[in-house]
Parts: sequence; C-alpha cells; structure tokens
Amino acid sequence: MTKEICGIIDSTLREGEQTPGIRLTCENRRNIIAHLHKVGVDEIELGIASSPANNHLPQLVADARSITQASCRLGLWCRCIEKDIDFAGSCRPDVLSLSIPVSDLHITERLKKNRDWVKKIMVGSIRQGLALDIPFISVGLEDASRADPDFLLQVARLAEENGAGRIRLADTVGICSPGTIRELVRPLQQSLQIDIGVHCHNDFGMAT
Repeated sequence: MTKEICGIIDSTLREGEQTPGIRLTCENRRNIIAHLHKVGVDEIELGIASSPANNHLPQLVADARSITQASCRLGLWCRCIEKDIDFAGSCRPDVLSLSIPVSDLHITERLKKNRDWVKKIMVGSIRQGLALDIPFISVGLEDASRADPDFLLQVARLAEENGAGRIRLADTVGICSPGTIRELVRPLQQSLQIDIGVHCHNDFGMAT
C-alpha cells in the first residue's frame, strides 16, 4: 500500500445514537447529515442494517443521497448475518461495513466459536455483499487491538483476496494510544493494497 490519503468516516448516526438517553427523529438524522455534508466528511455511516429495528434506513439512504448529492459515500454497518446483509442490500448504500471479531476473547469467550469460523463467515459475507451489487465492501475487525497480530494479518489478507476494498481496525475497548495504533497499522500497510481504516474509542480521554 503506497497511498497516504486520509479521510473521515463519521459514525454519529450509529455510535452516537447508541448513547443512553439519545433518540433521534428522522428530522434529527437529516439535519445531522446536512451538517456533515457541509463540513465535508468523506463517508457517513447512516446506521445499523437490521430489520425491523431500523426499517427507516431505506428512506434515510435516499434522503441522504439527495442531501449530499454524491459528495460523500453513504454506508451501513452490518453484522455478518445473511438476513442483515440482504436488508443492507435493499437499502442501496455505497458502502457495506461488515463487522467480524478477531480477538480470541471475542471469538471463543463471547461467541463460543473458533478462528476458522471467523474466516468462513467473513468470506461468505463479503461475497454476499458483492453479489448484491453493493459498490464497496469494508470489513471492520472488531477488537483488533487485542487480537493476535498474525491472525489479524491473515484475516485482513483474506478480506482483500475476496474483494473487500477496505479493512477497518476497531479499538473496541479503547485501550490504544496514538503510538499503539501506529504499530497496529504498520504491518498491514506493508502487506495490503486496499484501504486501511481505524475506529477508535476515547474511553481513557486520550483524544484531547
């Protein structure tokens, strides 16, 4: 990977709406999209692709496309579950952001699965998204900051080989400093040709 171009993926309409006590109306969401368009973010994550909980998303994608006039990409976050991916496809986003765990803590302790399962499910989900004619597939590697580095690289390479256009490293529990993020990204930069993103939390107040 030789490109050194940075962009901003805004997750307000996904992460922000999960804040306790926050409930956004359709008008709230449209206003947020308009402001994000005005400040020039590169990609807006419009929400979590699941039905019936988020049946507002097809209309929101259409509204966002009208507001932004193709000035930025419109994405949906999605679990690697067939019915959720099908729903995402029906919404016609520009980007499908799949999420799959890569730390053994999440794979074995939380999900009671194994590493082979992760690879199989991820590959199937990427292929399903591409078959639905979603233009760009991103794979979010959940809890990447606590994953085995060799396995992290294996999964990232597999995502690239199967058509993903980006991998995004998630510091799910917010333990990384800027320096550790650099060390997490560097091996992937040296091995991949696709885009690399990071999704960080500010649990320790280090973003100030």
